[in-house]
Amino acid sequence: MNPVETAGCFTGRNDGLIIMRFFKTPAIVLRHYNSGEADKLLVLYSIKYGKIKAIAKGARKTRSKYGSSVEPFSHNELMLYKKEGKELYTITGCNTVQSHSNLREDINFFVTASYIAELVDKMTEENDAHPEIFLMLDEVLSAITEACREKAMLVFTVKLLLLSGYKLCLDRCACCGMIAKRVLERVKFSPVQGGIICPKCQLRDLDAKNILWQYVDYINKFENMAVSKIDSIELSLLHKKELSDIIHSYLFCHISGELKTNKFIRQWQKNKAVVPSSSISVYT
Repeated sequence: MNPVETAGCFTGRNDGLIIMRFFKTPAIVLRHYNSGEADKLLVLYSIKYGKIKAIAKGARKTRSKYGSSVEPFSHNELMLYKKEGKELYTITGCNTVQSHSNLREDINFFVTASYIAELVDKMTEENDAHPEIFLMLDEVLSAITEACREKAMLVFTVKLLLLSGYKLCLDRCACCGMIAKRVLERVKFSPVQGGIICPKCQLRDLDAKNILWQYVDYINKFENMAVSKIDSIELSLLHKKELSDIIHSYLFCHISGELKTNKFIRQWQKNKAVVPSSSISVYT
């Protein structure tokens, strides 16, 4: 689906010329806020313009024309306009491609999708287009099932780090560049240095963790696999926990603060609470 852009101008009051640019683009809702008495402010990730913010006027009214299209994770074909000199877009029309309503109706799916949406929001800049990120986001939201929720978060995080220019250094020492040799079963991993480190460089990070080479292989596999193939990965509970610790220790070295969703997941797992998704606000 190729986004289309058109531009137009209208004559306003006092014969002043008001320049407005019109756009049509696929976009996925990352999060929303209430705005004014009946509007919603949406944070969107679009295929052509990257992350943008747009107002959906009257979206909170009972008979709103938008319906579920303004809800988190919805994939829509949007029609927007933007006045010259203004930062926000305004939505004038919407066609829902995929509502992903199942991700909002189940607490486990909701938390998984919220994590993914928050990660994209945190790691992307406004008006900086990366079509491959949009396509991967759309693919992973469609791939989330009960059996692969945790795997989806791990694979998506590794691939987004790669696409964002934060590829882990796993084939050589992240400090000196020496090619890695698998002499021992384990290797030192340094989140601060950005990958594995050799014995000669271990003093550069005394907090570096000993990890199995097996986890290095998993991360390499995540980087190169299609999101649609998540189900094909076999991971034990221990593997998922260890990989999550490794990946997130590196992630949090490169983003400001911990993800709200990640913090919620830890607390939720600790308390084992059963809460309906309609009553919680993780991120969106």
